Amino acid sequence: MRSNTSGNCFNHGTKVTRGENGILNGTLTRYPNEFVRHKTLDLIGDLMLVGHPIKGHILAARSGHKANIELAKKIRAYWEKTPHQDEIPGQAD
Repeated sequence: MRSNTSGNCFNHGTKVTRGENGILNGTLTRYPNEFVRHKTLDLIGDLMLVGHPIKGHILAARSGHKANIELAKKIRAYWEKTPHQDEIPGQAD
């Protein structure tokens, strides 16, 4: 495990940077939409912080971890103050 005092584990050797004319550090992508896949998985992972299933649609444009986590906090706060059943819908006792 590497130690990093800046708190940011990325550097130009590991981070794929995209510029106007393509990828800046020469890293090849495996899929044409790899950036979209990565951002989608980031969003899903960040929303797991809510701690409960989300039944709804999420639309995100140019979101990043900071915005995703803020959304997760708002959803969690709403969930905590809203009356809800702890049961799974459709299950009887």
